[in-house]
Amino acid sequence: MFDNEGLALRDKLYPRLTKTTDAALAFNDTFAQAVTPEQAADFDSALAKLGETLEERFALEDELIAHVHTKKRDPEVTL
Repeated sequence: MFDNEGLALRDKLYPRLTKTTDAALAFNDTFAQAVTPEQAADFDSALAKLGETLEERFALEDELIAHVHTKKRDPEVTL
């Protein structure tokens, strides 16, 4: 038996996970090098937004982990 529910979950969550990755990379691209005064002024709000994005990502990852943990108990399911 194949894990069709897991495939559906992957299809649902992957685009959202990709968005969180893109947001973290954009934050890094903005603030990894020398920061301009304009960027420095936006740092606090950008960091707060990144925190919210990471919180969303952790929730999505928790959902995936819970699914794998549940399905791993069933020897007839191939993940």
